[in-house]
Amino acid sequence: MRTRMRAAILIVMASACTPAPAPTPGLETPGPDAAAAPGGIIAPGARVRVKSRSGTFKPADTGHTAEVNVTSGKTGTVVQKLGESIRVRFDAQTWDEFPPTGATVDLKEFEATLHVSYLEPAR
Repeated sequence: MRTRMRAAILIVMASACTPAPAPTPGLETPGPDAAAAPGGIIAPGARVRVKSRSGTFKPADTGHTAEVNVTSGKTGTVVQKLGESIRVRFDAQTWDEFPPTGATVDLKEFEATLHVSYLEPAR
């Protein structure tokens, strides 16, 4: 009985020493200047830019009557990390409507969510 008890205690102690999983790239703990930190840290408050086309934002996201293309160069501020996704407050800027008709629209500031792989720190 005593041997079993010791074995159980050793197992519990060993499991407490298991290292934590590595953080997902781009979601590390922010440093003193998260927006400009090396390694692409994306944390709440950091300024970010869309680095590649990532689909469209729907009217429910933007308040506009049509979808808009999410193209590279659009900028905003990180509001919240949601696992692999990032909630961004996009700046007031010009967006292209979708489907592509050549029409552009100047949208006010709005919040929407993108996967971390489409974002990079704005410099």
